[in-house]
Amino acid sequence: MKRMKFALSFALLMLAAAVVTSAQGQVTAVRAGKIIGEAFPIGDRVDANIFDPSSNTVASATREGTLHIFHEDSPDKLSVVETVKTEFGAKTMGLDMKTHNLYLTTSDFGPAPAPTEKQPNPQPVATPGTFRLLIYGK
Repeated sequence: MKRMKFALSFALLMLAAAVVTSAQGQVTAVRAGKIIGEAFPIGDRVDANIFDPSSNTVASATREGTLHIFHEDSPDKLSVVETVKTEFGAKTMGLDMKTHNLYLTTSDFGPAPAPTEKQPNPQPVATPGTFRLLIYGK
């Protein structure tokens, strides 16, 4: 089995890429601790944001099954490259810095259990044995 290196640089993410506020559903460029640039609507429940410094692209994956790709045009400007339909639950993501492929994981999901006082907003439950890796590249 070939070992692959994945990188997620939180320093690069904060200095040169994006911050996602899933409650507001926006991605906004961040530099020097202040919000700059235009806000873009994105999906709900973002789990991963990745910056690829070789292409100046930012990727954000959402639980609803969308992968948002942005380009850092300048230190003050991001532009939308594309929005890719993935699969529900594919929000955890890794980047192969050599191939520039994005790797997302998901599985099949059953219905959410009934709400309870302790869990008023239950989430769909992953079906055992259905885990899979999704690979996206140029």
